[in-house]
Amino acid sequence: MFQPLYDRRGHGLPGLKWRECVLADWARGDVMELPDKCFHELIEEQCDATPDATAVLFGSVALSYRELDRRANRLAHRLRGRGTRPGTLVALCLDRSPELIVSILAVLKAGGAYVPVDPVYPVERIRWMIDDCSAAVVVTQTRLRERVAGGAAAVLCPDGDRTATEREPSTRPSSLARPADLAYAIYTSGSTGQPKGVMITHRSVVNLALAQRSLLRLNGRQRVLQFSSASFDASVWDIAMSIASGASLVLVPEAVVRDPDRLAREIVAAGVTVATIPPSVVQQLPPIPAPFLVTLINAGEACWPELVGDWGPGRRYLNAFGPTETTCASLLATLEPGRPVTIGRPIANSHAYVLDAGLRRLPASAIGELCIGGAGLARGYLDRPAQTAERFVPDPYASEPGSRMYRTGDLARLLPGAEFQYLGRADHQVKVRGFRIELAEIESALAAHPDVRQTVVTAVERGPGDVRLVAYVVARDGAEARGGELSSFLATRLPDHMVPSAYVFLQRLPLTVSGKIDRGALPEPGRDRPSLDVPFRGPSDATEEVVVAVVAGALGLERVGVDDSLFALGANSLLVAKITHALRQRFGVDVVMHEIFRQPTPANLSAQIDAGRRERATGQLGFGGTADERAQ
Repeated sequence: MFQPLYDRRGHGLPGLKWRECVLADWARGDVMELPDKCFHELIEEQCDATPDATAVLFGSVALSYRELDRRANRLAHRLRGRGTRPGTLVALCLDRSPELIVSILAVLKAGGAYVPVDPVYPVERIRWMIDDCSAAVVVTQTRLRERVAGGAAAVLCPDGDRTATEREPSTRPSSLARPADLAYAIYTSGSTGQPKGVMITHRSVVNLALAQRSLLRLNGRQRVLQFSSASFDASVWDIAMSIASGASLVLVPEAVVRDPDRLAREIVAAGVTVATIPPSVVQQLPPIPAPFLVTLINAGEACWPELVGDWGPGRRYLNAFGPTETTCASLLATLEPGRPVTIGRPIANSHAYVLDAGLRRLPASAIGELCIGGAGLARGYLDRPAQTAERFVPDPYASEPGSRMYRTGDLARLLPGAEFQYLGRADHQVKVRGFRIELAEIESALAAHPDVRQTVVTAVERGPGDVRLVAYVVARDGAEARGGELSSFLATRLPDHMVPSAYVFLQRLPLTVSGKIDRGALPEPGRDRPSLDVPFRGPSDATEEVVVAVVAGALGLERVGVDDSLFALGANSLLVAKITHALRQRFGVDVVMHEIFRQPTPANLSAQIDAGRRERATGQLGFGGTADERAQ
């Protein structure tokens, strides 16, 4: 499947096989000729080849390839009428739905590049992203209009003006984009205190889609889960894998994604065969029997051997690796129980090196920085030339003049057999629940609070797949900062996954002899209940006693009050899912996730559990309400 090795000058060594040359210091995927096509043209080929096949599934809604094509064409004509051309950025702020996929395809057909903006983000962050990318148009839903309004971009709500869209022709607009033009820009956490947009071209996405089609043996019988938010680059991985290969893309509501038990039921109900899910979420899924989930792909964070042992038997278990800057994933490994966990080898038209601080190649087994080049490389960061120059550097080892490579900041080594092993980060970037986070961005947001004089944020690993963010805070003189207040403050500025789980208040931050913050000397977060705005109230019955014990155990606290907000205590959506799963196991009744987010206290959890037990005792539905209610 892979090319022969190369010598240190880049000349091929055709007589050597992969496993015979253990001193190689770089690896390269297959050389695959790319067609002169854009990503939407690859999808249009599938629309022509299998027009009646299902392209998108969302509950009881099934969208055929023909209908997907026609609906996207109509919206593309509207966008073209609004001036969308190659280089035009169009922001998409839409819920998970077929309309989101239609809108992505429509932007590409119109010639523009889409910028996904998650509607669950705080309004301040949503508007900042739209302004930062200078979006010409924002495509959204009527109910979300107020969240995106107020900037220079025109706001288009197709659901509120269906007649105008239906009047547009269903034929494809003339293609203006070329393979070198932008397909999308996705924002990632930034080390300067603000997120940054990564610019990816059509050529890079086409390379990914064709490599997936070959490596994963994709066809029209596959059903691919869309797990990730569109604002996360793993969504591109899912979309390219499915509708560019004739498979069906299975969408699920946000509430289902947050709830491992409901997610597992949806995988079975929808007949999902391929899913890409972060290891920390896989760890919480109940067992899924064959023939469902034939191919499970881990991505977004490091995998561990025990997880492979639990989920590997009876299915194809893969590990995908690659930052947003290399188009989702540039290396892929097949994992097997009992064998070392690796990140595998480069996909087609990609190559990887392990380099020292001077960008000199290291021999096999030596630890260095992983650098990646090839067709998946991003153009750079949107309007960030200095950061682009810092991370995207000339590739002195490529055979093609002018080639660049991306300095990932990841530590790795090349193992015998030419597979790479991931060994962590060389900087303060972390992965939490599959999301890449620059700790400096959280520190910058936290420092904006009027009561905070100084702060540093770290990541603490409590176990496989369980990484918590901890903020160390020095308050201003006379101020009394509280963890709950700081969490509420950050929740208006940062996504849920970037809000710390714990706050430690110090008189001063420890320093090294050179005057820098000594992260190694920061104390471990305590187990005391944080200072909250509500008085402590203990449990009043047996149900509440169990609930507060489960919550305290999940959050690592000595005690929890029944009126305490889970989020003020440091919970995030993943920890809430862990808590609800434990309570289902203990009481045998469902707990509705959206109810917890509406009123996130142990008292509310207890009330739900007692209500579910009463319904079950009287023979009523005791599994979280009706099917329609559970879909909310």
